[in-house]
Amino acid sequence: MPEVWQAEWCPHSHKVREALTELAVPFVARQVPADPDDRDEMHQAVGSREIPVVRLPDDTLLDRDADDIVAALTDRYGEPVGAAEHRQKAAEEAAADR
Repeated sequence: MPEVWQAEWCPHSHKVREALTELAVPFVARQVPADPDDRDEMHQAVGSREIPVVRLPDDTLLDRDADDIVAALTDRYGEPVGAAEHRQKAAEEAAADR
């Protein structure tokens, strides 16, 4: 199961969590301290103090840019049937709420 080293307040982490949810991929969220200097456990596990980082089951690390992580996850897992329609419906509902 993929591990996402992330923080709830981080918009880049949110983007990665959202993509995994849309791809129907179960994952473990690893919360990290706000201060990168306090991320020793993360650094030991994945070699970085910057979030988000995704460690895949084969130990592949996806990091640096949330858009690149999302693209790699989509390539690896593929979109579930109906994902595009679901996104369209969600966008229409959000627009109607404005």
